Amino acid sequence: LPLSGDDNYQQVALPFPVTFYGQQYTSAWADTNGVLSFVQPGGSAWSHSAIPSVGAGGKANGAVYPMWSDLNVDASASVRTAVTGTAPNRQFIVEWRNVRFFDNASARVSFETVLSENNDIAVAWKNLDALAVEQGADSTVGIENAAGTVALQYSLNQPNLRSGNGVLFRPPSAPSPANSLTGKVTVTGSGANLTGARIALAPGGATATTAADGTYRIDGLRAGTYTVAATAPSGQTAGGSATIGASGATLNLSIALTDSFGYTATPGARTFVRADQTVLPLTGDDNYRQVTLPFPVKFYGTTYTSVWVDTNGVASFVQPSGSSWNHTAIPSAAASGKANGAVYPFWADLNVDASASVRTAVIGTAPNRQFVIEWRNVQFFESARTRASFEIVFSENGDIAVAWADIDGTTFEPGGAATVGIENQAGTVALQYSLNQPVLRNGNGVLFHPPA
Repeated sequence: LPLSGDDNYQQVALPFPVTFYGQQYTSAWADTNGVLSFVQPGGSAWSHSAIPSVGAGGKANGAVYPMWSDLNVDASASVRTAVTGTAPNRQFIVEWRNVRFFDNASARVSFETVLSENNDIAVAWKNLDALAVEQGADSTVGIENAAGTVALQYSLNQPNLRSGNGVLFRPPSAPSPANSLTGKVTVTGSGANLTGARIALAPGGATATTAADGTYRIDGLRAGTYTVAATAPSGQTAGGSATIGASGATLNLSIALTDSFGYTATPGARTFVRADQTVLPLTGDDNYRQVTLPFPVKFYGTTYTSVWVDTNGVASFVQPSGSSWNHTAIPSAAASGKANGAVYPFWADLNVDASASVRTAVIGTAPNRQFVIEWRNVQFFESARTRASFEIVFSENGDIAVAWADIDGTTFEPGGAATVGIENQAGTVALQYSLNQPVLRNGNGVLFHPPA
């Protein structure tokens, strides 16, 4: 992983959903300080302590602690991942290799967390010398729930860790339906499955994230009535209530993805159309050029005949003052490194090197033509070994679609550091599908449909 230094962390997409303390997750955050948290942290977890502990500065919740201490991933160390086995018996490994202690630069250790597809979680240690600090005298080992109220602490500041040993944390048997809330979240109008929607319950604060098929499940609930809120990756919400009784409960929700202008977003399966007609003379880092459209395109009420294509995954109808390298939430006012009046199929800090290209194609015949702009095999500036492909498809009827291809399971490729959506010319109205969320998948996309 491109994760190094002191007090640093990054989001990692999981190769399969993991259920942890009754909640399902599709990503986790790896911290240089020996923490793998399923709940997005507010900062690095540098202040190790006993668990459970309520979330605070320098701490995490909803986490696995294979060796939580004040650590540093310097030039001689690394944080690495691997997927082993085949479904339904895969394992996802996060390894901290040869990391050093902040307070003892000569002491180094290796350890790992292994997430299994059956929801077993293991931690193990390697390269531990006879030093007390390497054997856990200044570390926490265990697991903790998302609220920081329940934990299984194996050790705290005790030198009882040994090379070749570890701990297997096994979840309880599947709870009875009486303790579970299940359901599905779809997009209003289209019925498309909504991936990556966050489900939150009150009282109690239990949460879950919808899987690729839009489903969710929360186990271990007490009998009673709960308020259920669903939040789409784009921020729109829907809610309802559910009463947990003798047979549990099911609550399906539908969220309308729309903006104040009237554009709607429909995510779902989408064929990726390769643009094999023209390769634009557009390369390098932070570069852009104007491209003539084969037919007029109406966007937020204004008709355009050209568009500016940026290496950083942006197509803007308003002439930019420079390259849009600084991706943020949308809408956002015009500023250096940002665009307005734009489509963002995958807005990130990207590089079109010798192994990449930006290409266009026109398909179909009038009045049903489509203009495709494809960013093929582009490189991430922060991770030179990481690449993705994506595209915009402008239709003559005003529809605009984005789609993705060549997406692997790293943090960056599924959108963990990218913006996807559309934004008006003034930067005051936008339909943001995702922001720094690893919810983008091969064979999927989003259709943005204008109002009548």
